[in-house]
Amino acid sequence: IPLCPNPQNGDPPVLNVECLTNVPTENLILDVYLDRRLARASIPSAGVYRGNVIGPVAARAPDDAWYDRLAETPSLEHLGQGLSRAAARCYPRHAELNRFLFDHMQWSPNRFIGLRLALRYPIPGVSYVITLDFGDA
Repeated sequence: IPLCPNPQNGDPPVLNVECLTNVPTENLILDVYLDRRLARASIPSAGVYRGNVIGPVAARAPDDAWYDRLAETPSLEHLGQGLSRAAARCYPRHAELNRFLFDHMQWSPNRFIGLRLALRYPIPGVSYVITLDFGDA
């Protein structure tokens, strides 16, 4: 059961997963799990964009929002296949939450590759975005 149309067929062929931080928080964890075929066909990156722009950052290609992008570039952690690295020290039940979601969807986590953007004290009022670029892949 796909949660969104195949991003490889999009124009532009990108998938953006966005988290807008409206309030101060100690930790931000943004996990993305992709079917192995999609994960292997994409180039992942992360960016930070100023908030309160017209329309969500996630609806645009990153190059179209260059003027909203901040200089900070958060790193992405590759979690690998399945849920063996889903735990997060700052949220003791994070791995359990991931397991619940896969069980609820009746999906095998071993079919998926995980990516994580994790930050301590993220900047309030900005969007953190994981971009998966399928162009020329």
